[in-house]
Amino acid sequence: MRVPITTIEGNLIPAEITAVGIVLFKQPNGQSAFLNPAFAANARIYLRDASGHYIEENGKSKAFPLGTNGTFAVEGLSTGKYTLEVRYEVEPGKELRLIKDVELNVAANGELNISQELVDPYGIVYDVNKGITTGQIEGATVTLYYADTKRNRDNGI
Repeated sequence: MRVPITTIEGNLIPAEITAVGIVLFKQPNGQSAFLNPAFAANARIYLRDASGHYIEENGKSKAFPLGTNGTFAVEGLSTGKYTLEVRYEVEPGKELRLIKDVELNVAANGELNISQELVDPYGIVYDVNKGITTGQIEGATVTLYYADTKRNRDNGI
């Protein structure tokens, strides 16, 4: 955070604040875990101000990259409320919104308040013939693909 400065004329110049945070995965046991570096390399943070406008750079929504373990830093903020979202680039130019509408409050003293949101990519695979209680398939690998459908686009996915 840069400290506010009072000019000779008595005008207060507001501080520019840097918001830092981390995006984590939620494990099947409920514990949090750092992101896989390959996943983090394709994930981005976007912020909207209290009016709902994205923070922009050169006329486009500014994407803030994640570090290899999911950390991020957003510089140049002023006091107020922001909305944070996390997107994943599935292919060049196409992003999937993983987390949206997380409030980020920036106080005048530089204090930040971010609610906890986790990317929740786990589940249990079952054999349909054995049922949920006895048909769990250990070690199953599932690959999820993005479906570019009207429903997904309408829901911001």
